[in-house]
Amino acid sequence: MTTTKPLDILITGGSLAGLLTGTALSRLGHRIRIFERAPAMANQGAGIVAQPDLLYFLSTYDCTHTTVTVKSGLRQYLDGEGKVLEKEDTEQRMTSWDAVYWVLRANFDGRGSEYIEGEAPECPSTASYHLSHKLDSFEVKDEKVVVKYTSGESKEATQHTTEADMLIACDGASSTVRSSLLPDVQRKYAGYLAYRGLIPEKELSKEAYEALIGKFSFFHAEGTQCLTYAIPGEHGSTKEGEQNLNWVWYVNLPEEIKKDSKEPGENPFMSNEGFVGTWSLHSGQLQEKTIEKVRERARKQLPPAMREAVLKTPQPFLQAITDVRSPEIVHAAGRVILAGDATCGPRPHTAASTNQAALHALWLAELVGKAGKGWEDVKKALEGEYTKRVLEYSEELDEKGRKLGDRSQFGKHPWSVEGYGSGV
Repeated sequence: MTTTKPLDILITGGSLAGLLTGTALSRLGHRIRIFERAPAMANQGAGIVAQPDLLYFLSTYDCTHTTVTVKSGLRQYLDGEGKVLEKEDTEQRMTSWDAVYWVLRANFDGRGSEYIEGEAPECPSTASYHLSHKLDSFEVKDEKVVVKYTSGESKEATQHTTEADMLIACDGASSTVRSSLLPDVQRKYAGYLAYRGLIPEKELSKEAYEALIGKFSFFHAEGTQCLTYAIPGEHGSTKEGEQNLNWVWYVNLPEEIKKDSKEPGENPFMSNEGFVGTWSLHSGQLQEKTIEKVRERARKQLPPAMREAVLKTPQPFLQAITDVRSPEIVHAAGRVILAGDATCGPRPHTAASTNQAALHALWLAELVGKAGKGWEDVKKALEGEYTKRVLEYSEELDEKGRKLGDRSQFGKHPWSVEGYGSGV
């Protein structure tokens, strides 16, 4: 059962959280508009550990029945020479940002792509996705959210005003909506970063392929952790021989260097275009001196197969590891709410960011769908059960991420090896 009158819902943020939320709510008959500030959503290629709630969401809402995951059947911990210290027979499913994004686009607004199997399904005409739409401000007036936004780029940009029954902020850990509502809730740097990269499995040597493909591999040493797993390849291919190897390498970096240094190669957040990235740099933005230092460090610190993956990656990217958790989720009597990483940006050790977004989308569909008697019931469900669930989950997720990250980078992991860490 849905509300008596379909809601006009505006979602800001067109990445996975926005699409998960939009897809679930549009199936209930609501009018959904997604505003994404970027002019295009480049295929990020980042790996995702597909947790149960994401898998359940896709099994429930994906009408294309596209396979978006590959299997990892073994979790293993390596020493500095690549020998297996410990292994566990644990099956997990791995996917990629772009594979999930394009499947969700097909199911939200019928956008076809080479990532989906067959034709895109027919989607509700009340679902729309808008690139180059940047939210500037919002306020609640007469039971409506009045949103001012800019569409278009540079000289072509124009300003507009629109109204909605509800504004859902799916705009990530640096949420502008959350910052407007709760200016003191800001991301805090955790003292380390993650270099990341992809390499087609066919470019790996036989030895590296056998060591890493089909396995979830970890290497721990003082102040560092590297992990690898296979994900779908070009256009989301899950065929053997066409997959990519995804690697993530956590490295400690003092905050004063990240914040203040502009020396080429010293501050990895200094881009090749001269600006300092606040929280990340995309592939192609790292300075050549930074990439050289990453490779030099890899030669000294990483096991052979992981070292090969890093050395063969032409353009790695990076992200700062941060903590942020909102103490409030629902605002303006239910008219403005937070979802996804806007509620809690967990450290990536939890492998739960996308899963959290899927879970929030499922909860919103359940609770808004159950309301059935008009706005007062929707408001009650959002301020009550949705808030309770989100806060409990985010507290648990935040605590888990901090514990895993601090042990990995500043403590001692049980399978940490000597002589390969940050002091080398």
